[in-house]
Amino acid sequence: MYHGLAHDRKEPIQNAAIAVRRLWLIIGWLALTPIASVEASALCLPSRAPLPGQSDAFRYVSAFIDSLEHAKTASARTDKAFISWGRADQPHRELAAMMELTLAVKTSGLEYACAADLVTPFTSGSALAMNTSAKGARGVYQDLQELETQLLRILGSVLDSPGQRVTAPVIERMTDLGLARTEALKALLLAGAAAAHVLVSRPDKPDERLTRLSVTSAERQALIDRLNTAFGGSIRGGMKAGQVPVDATAALLLGFLQDGKWKSLDSK
Repeated sequence: MYHGLAHDRKEPIQNAAIAVRRLWLIIGWLALTPIASVEASALCLPSRAPLPGQSDAFRYVSAFIDSLEHAKTASARTDKAFISWGRADQPHRELAAMMELTLAVKTSGLEYACAADLVTPFTSGSALAMNTSAKGARGVYQDLQELETQLLRILGSVLDSPGQRVTAPVIERMTDLGLARTEALKALLLAGAAAAHVLVSRPDKPDERLTRLSVTSAERQALIDRLNTAFGGSIRGGMKAGQVPVDATAALLLGFLQDGKWKSLDSK
């Protein structure tokens, strides 16, 4: 009798504890979500304002590099939050880590949307290589944003479930989304290859060899500097095994711009 009574008393206490945890989760979410939205929207600007006289190739490749940087930041943010969640070894830490993961996923989704916005103005041009690259990149970023949205729904269903337990089917679904994200990021390499073609100047004579870039020496150096600033040592030395897809795409562009066999547009 007393054992049963004690059990009955524990259940309301446990339910109250769960309710308090959920309340703190809601408070934290309400406090942090506007910050995440402002952070992502504030960052959704080109790294440099367009100036008169800049070539279309320079303007597009600059925007493409900016979009790659957003994609790298978003992907790394989600990965870091997943690792923190996986290492949480106590219920209260697990809940805090899940809140952090949810916030990271939402912010990353906004960042992928920003990346898509940066290349969208170049999707309607008449230049085939630029059009192809911009449309391909935008499609990848939109796919990545949708994957983050699906992950948000899964995390929401876990938080709404009794005890916030992660079941085997949920883990499998999360794993599938993670693999889909990796595959989507790999498609950026195709957009990067097309962006490299944007940098090639087409000669007036059909029998003339392709030897010149479509950007000036100053624009070329500015793009190299921008890549090094955004990606640092992860792309020095060009493409290599083990690089994440975004770094590999940036390394492809860096290697192309640094290739001495290509003359700048204003070189003699």
